[in-house]
Amino acid sequence: MIPRFIYRGDADPYKTRRLKEVWPGGIYSGILTNLSNGGNGLEIFNSPLVETINRHIVDGWQLTHYLSFSSSRDIALSFAAGPSKLELYPATDKKWDAALITLDTQKVTSTEELEKGVFKCQFMKINPIESSWLTLLERVSRIVSNKDQAGTLSTIMLIDATTYLKSIGTRSRAKAIANAEKDAEWLVLPLDRPDELSSELTSVLYDGCISKFEPLLFKYPRGN
Repeated sequence: MIPRFIYRGDADPYKTRRLKEVWPGGIYSGILTNLSNGGNGLEIFNSPLVETINRHIVDGWQLTHYLSFSSSRDIALSFAAGPSKLELYPATDKKWDAALITLDTQKVTSTEELEKGVFKCQFMKINPIESSWLTLLERVSRIVSNKDQAGTLSTIMLIDATTYLKSIGTRSRAKAIANAEKDAEWLVLPLDRPDELSSELTSVLYDGCISKFEPLLFKYPRGN
């Protein structure tokens, strides 16, 4: 069963994920996978699905094509808090350290189960988010820049990591299963192909399936 909401806690302290260029009102109109940091867009096709998922969940694939989400909001928040588990509180201006991103599966217009726990989904690319974080000029710029894409469909693979890995039925995936269960993990793999590299996959999860973006600040201990 696909949950109504899945959540991603995201932080970018070293600015490697370019999170602030993406949200809110950023130039990419979505969330970037780490593939965008110089990865090979063809690499996802060179190994079986189970191998690339294992590589993401267990090995920590640095240039991964996947984005990790969780069906648990609390677990996602713990990832947003980072390894030091800093206390988080809502940001009140445009200065923020991390974010909680909510994907709403009801925004998906079609769903096809490819394997147990693996779904091919489509949604409308453009979904302007009404947010006080966007100035009128930013909203107008966003609408104008996306005008040609409006109404087009985006395709993703949505993976219930625990269900899929258990369906493989092999002990060699025990660590991946344990990690996936612990994090209530769902993976998103963007399946669109960019015009300039039609043989590869995009590194953008477009924002049409995102219903909420909550910017957060870290509360550092006194003296820091």
